[in-house]
This record gives sequence, C-alpha cells and structure tokens, in this order.
Amino acid sequence: MNKKALLLGNQYNSLEIAEQLMEQGYDLYADGETALYLNQNMIPTSAFWNKGLFQFDFVVQS
Repeated sequence: MNKKALLLGNQYNSLEIAEQLMEQGYDLYADGETALYLNQNMIPTSAFWNKGLFQFDFVVQS
C-alpha cells in the first residue's frame, strides 16, 4: 500500500513539496482547488471526506 500525504493550506507554496513527495512514492490528497492548481495526479479530498476515517503518513500545512 502506498504512503498517503495530505496537503493543506497555501497551494502556491506546496508545488515543490508535492513534487518531492511524489518522487518518494506518496499518494497525494488535497482540496479540489489545490489538486486542480498543482495538477499532480492528486486525489481531491471531496472524493473521500465523507467515507470514514482516513490516516495519513504525512501532512503538509502551510
């Protein structure tokens, strides 16, 4: 199972971090606007938010 990272906060500061996490094999989750802006094959949080408790291996909040 892949590691999961959640990106929260300022999307403009997250691009470099997102690229690093993808290189390390993380599946990236973010709000819809950030996922669209960064276009990093992220999973929008709206796709899973109401489906139960999720655990992340890494959380980025800026």
